[in-house]
Amino acid sequence: MKRFIDYIPVNKGETIAKDIFMFSLLTRGINIADIAFLRIANLVGDKIVYKRAKTSTVFTITITNEIQLIIDKYKGESYLFPIIKSHHKSTKYSIRLFTKYVNKYLQVIADKINIPRITTYYARYTFSAMARDIGISIELISQALG
Repeated sequence: MKRFIDYIPVNKGETIAKDIFMFSLLTRGINIADIAFLRIANLVGDKIVYKRAKTSTVFTITITNEIQLIIDKYKGESYLFPIIKSHHKSTKYSIRLFTKYVNKYLQVIADKINIPRITTYYARYTFSAMARDIGISIELISQALG
């Protein structure tokens, strides 16, 4: 993981891929679909408050400096990240295309730093593994992931 964190992207695709992966990791493994639907209205003071699409569970995540830097880089007029495109046939299609794009560049980075294949979903897995490694109970990790 250290090699990934230390890696300096060399193009826009790698930058977006690394930022989205890190945002997911730093926000307890939030998945791409939930990231796509985050709006400015989900920012409440120093927190992100959102409802997970899959479970309808409401989550509150404190915005750290690292998370804020990523938000500031991509924040649009309504959405936090430019994933959903009005010219696409559906939001599902936008999310699928974006996920494919990010995963492509995550693999480029992984190949360059000689680590196994990683995907957007791997951020959720990495969050849970790191939490487990520092002694957080499986029950709390499950609640954190929703």
